[in-house]
Order: sequence, then structure tokens, then C-alpha cells
Amino acid sequence: MSSLYTICLDRIYGLLKEGMWKSCIPNPFSDLPTKVVNELMDISDDKKDYSKIGDVLVLLTSGRLTRLDRCPFNPKAEQDLIVSAIQKTGSICLRNLAPNPEELIFHFVRNIISWNPYLE
Repeated sequence: MSSLYTICLDRIYGLLKEGMWKSCIPNPFSDLPTKVVNELMDISDDKKDYSKIGDVLVLLTSGRLTRLDRCPFNPKAEQDLIVSAIQKTGSICLRNLAPNPEELIFHFVRNIISWNPYLE
């Protein structure tokens, strides 16, 4: 039998996939303990298919992650979302990155690292 905590995490992850908090400002996950944000990311890592970056973007930009596994994601398939996320932060010029998806992914991961000061 699952604990209430696990049931709540699963439900929150389901709401993340539905886009419940995509347009929330400020990011509601920025106030959660790092343990909770990491466990929500772990749920996305446990799924058999690729997780969508868009489903967990609020977790990636929360500033609360302490670890990140890129393997469950398929960034090339979500290149438009990555461009949009980078443009929102205004941290790099994207003109020269469009033909090179690997460089775009590198910059996105670098931004995630800069957004999350607890990331190891």
C-alpha cells in the first residue's frame, strides 16, 4: 500500500504532465523543499518512455533541484520548447544555435545548472 506522501507526489506529477503550473509566476515549486522537487523528478525518470522537458520545466527552473539525470529526456524532439525556455531567460543569443541542436541542448543544460544553485 502506498503512503499518502507517495500518492500526493504521483498526483502532483500527473498535474505537471497536464500543464497545471506551466504559466504560474512565480514558480510554485521554488518554495518546496529540494527533497520534494527531486522526488518529483525521480518519478519522471522512472517512466518507461521519454519524459517531456515541457512536463517538468517548472521543476527544472525551480532552483530547487540537487541532481539531474538527462537520460530520460529527448531534447532534440523538444527543440522548440528549449528555444522558448532559453528566450524567456534572455541569457544567450539563439541566432547561431538553430542549425546546431547539440549546442542548443548544451546551453539549455547550462541554464538549468545556473537556475539551480543546489545542483551537484
